[in-house]
Amino acid sequence: MMVSGQANGIVAPTQDLLGSYSYLEDASSEVKARKSEITKAVVELKAAAEAAHTSQDTQKEGQLQNLLARGHLIKGNTDAAREAADAAMAISDGQQDKALEAKVHLTVSRINLRLNDPESAVQEVREAIAIYQQTGEGRKEAAAFYELAGVCMEYGNLNEGHQAADKAQGLWQNEADKKEEIKAKLRLAELVAMKGQIEEAIQIAEQGMASSQNESNRGAEAECLRVLSIFHQEMGDLDLALDAARKERLVREKARDKKGAAQALHSIATLHMSREEPKEAARAAEAAKTIYKKEKDVVGQVESLSLVAQAHMYMVSKLDASEEEGPLKENRLNIAGSKAYVATDEAMAAIKDCKDDGAIATANFSRAEVLSLFGETRESVSAGRRACEAFRRTGEQQPLAVALMLCARGFLELGTAGLAEKSAEEALDIFHRISDDEGVAAANELLNEIGPSGMALGGGGSYEVEAIAAAPEPGAAASVAVQQKGPEPAQVKEMIRKEVESILGSADEVADDTPLMDTGLDSLSSVQFRNDLTRDFNVKLPASLMFDYPTITALTEKIVQALEDQ
Repeated sequence: MMVSGQANGIVAPTQDLLGSYSYLEDASSEVKARKSEITKAVVELKAAAEAAHTSQDTQKEGQLQNLLARGHLIKGNTDAAREAADAAMAISDGQQDKALEAKVHLTVSRINLRLNDPESAVQEVREAIAIYQQTGEGRKEAAAFYELAGVCMEYGNLNEGHQAADKAQGLWQNEADKKEEIKAKLRLAELVAMKGQIEEAIQIAEQGMASSQNESNRGAEAECLRVLSIFHQEMGDLDLALDAARKERLVREKARDKKGAAQALHSIATLHMSREEPKEAARAAEAAKTIYKKEKDVVGQVESLSLVAQAHMYMVSKLDASEEEGPLKENRLNIAGSKAYVATDEAMAAIKDCKDDGAIATANFSRAEVLSLFGETRESVSAGRRACEAFRRTGEQQPLAVALMLCARGFLELGTAGLAEKSAEEALDIFHRISDDEGVAAANELLNEIGPSGMALGGGGSYEVEAIAAAPEPGAAASVAVQQKGPEPAQVKEMIRKEVESILGSADEVADDTPLMDTGLDSLSSVQFRNDLTRDFNVKLPASLMFDYPTITALTEKIVQALEDQ
């Protein structure tokens, strides 16, 4: 039995939610959506699904559960996403609702992608396509083929992806939908480029641009220009790439797509950096920042400010390497360095009340880089570690590994080789997992620089170093293992002191025997402090740590003992 909206106030709001959050079914929402928006969506969709279940509105419940699964997926909660998708699929089976079943297949495909199961993901999209072919829904079939092309593209199944994009393009042509046909053509171009046929990809994208211009479709024209810019860059033609990016910006401005224009400015800034034109890069990034600030888009502001800082840091490195000497060079160095510092200051201010982990990570990483440039190593490491924590929350592996490398170099400069080793080893493991050969080489180089220091904390194995011997005995090992020892108490104490300064936000020295709870550490920050120490030293510490070991001296003794007991 279905209860009317007038009777209980449930159905009308539910219908509104289905419309408001329908964008979650678009795969691009996983990139575009802000976590704050998704958190709100998940709460509302879950409540609405429960209300629909209570009112026995099974059809609405199934639709809401499917959207809820999408929301959980964007938040990174694959278990909850799977649970909601299973509930939606059970409803579709019970109601013999083919439309819902097809949607859930597409949702499960995205879940399988997140779980690194591309074969299952492809099969789920095929199931959806089969349903749309049975029901004769050409538009939905075309959209599903477009989705299949995207899934194949993500995991390198280029031949099937090519065929799917081609099929989607043909279906949209049959539907006389030029906008979607151009989208499919662009996806086809991207797949062709991935197969190494970039010149052919450029031709396809140019055909798409011509079609979009004939249709006066500025949005599609801008997308064609964006893709063309990428293709020209891959061909090594930075002039044509920059020209396409500039045209994209102008088209987006004419279309009143302000954020799109700002993103095009980011592309322009990046291309100027590739052309070793940091001043022009900084100007483009500043222009993007101004747009994002007017739009009150904190994430965009932070990304822009990070580009500004990178451009000015590049200016510093170029000036530093130049043969020019004297007060003029010194003045230019100071100006460029100061502008980089100011940009990261502004980025840190922007994230003060921000809950977007991506923005928090970007701002802190940029700050860490600039502080390192200025020789403020301790503060750089603190910012770098905050960036690492935020990158862990976003699940971004490559940026996390880069941030870990920055921290490792900082730890090495601070004389804490054990922590440097620990960070570099974690970075190395990530680079291996994501098949980043350059990253692997850089991490190995850093680990060789650190060497078998005997300072690594928490075990972690041993390095093998070449034995120095004029003529080893037959059968003798050509290398010996250098066993790692625990750090000295003085090193542990120094690291604890750095954590105290970081958590208190002050460089004022705290006496070794002063109770830390008397220095401004509250119950909330003490939990963070314990977590930081646990991570730094890789030891298990009790929840009552601050009460049982209230001073730096007591903490040092506790941690040294814990390390020795491992």
